[in-house]
Amino acid sequence: MTNLAAVIPDVDADVRWHDWQARGAASDVKSAARMRNLVLVIFAALIAMFVVQLN
Repeated sequence: MTNLAAVIPDVDADVRWHDWQARGAASDVKSAARMRNLVLVIFAALIAMFVVQLN
């Protein structure tokens, strides 16, 4: 037996879902930038440490 009921999409839920995904993507971009800067600082500190030890 088939169900003939139509599925009515919840437009508000779709909008909330897409907003949530957009906030997550923006947060990922910010986190990636912070981590990139952190890695660069750590790398620079390691290079400075090795240079100081060579002298």
